[in-house]
Amino acid sequence: MEYYLLNINRQKGKKRINCVDEWIKNKNIATIFWSHTIDEMTNFKVKNKKNNKPYAYTDANLFFDIPFRNEKIENSVIISIGNHMLYIYKQIGKLIETDEYKGFQIKILKEIEIKYVPLVLSTIKSNKYLGRGTFKKIDPKNGKSYFGNIMAIEYLLYGKKLLVKTFEDYLFCLSSLEFETLIAKIFEENGYFVPAYKGGYIKKF
Repeated sequence: MEYYLLNINRQKGKKRINCVDEWIKNKNIATIFWSHTIDEMTNFKVKNKKNNKPYAYTDANLFFDIPFRNEKIENSVIISIGNHMLYIYKQIGKLIETDEYKGFQIKILKEIEIKYVPLVLSTIKSNKYLGRGTFKKIDPKNGKSYFGNIMAIEYLLYGKKLLVKTFEDYLFCLSSLEFETLIAKIFEENGYFVPAYKGGYIKKF
């Protein structure tokens, strides 16, 4: 099974507005807002203004690529995080390109309140690579970086109990905040003064 994260955001002034609930819950459509056409992106017809060369493979290319890999659609699961809910869903319709959006219809497999989602998954966007992107693969081949995220998805989707073989695996099941707190507590128990271990910052430290 392949897992993906789709962030649906609209830029309004300097703010990015989370539109996941509107599109996934209300419209049942997975979409990205991209100014170029599907043909331009998939055939690398869009050139970078800085060097006049075609853009490298992007999040948009990956998103457009999934509908054309028919043999893999059934094995692709996507998650999106709204303001209060996390959605797990699959593609069921063909890729559509309109003046408003580029996307496809979806079937929601699970809809869970964020407060009931394992923290390692609900805070997945704290990873800048995933959070700032539009469409990313949660790739288990990338070391064990996403081990906890995938285990959390499978737990929510299938009720599959976590199989942890080593202590190291347990660490990868912690969210960044939980891991940070654990390290701080270890230092604290060894007599060190830890002024901030809940995601805070100290200037010039």
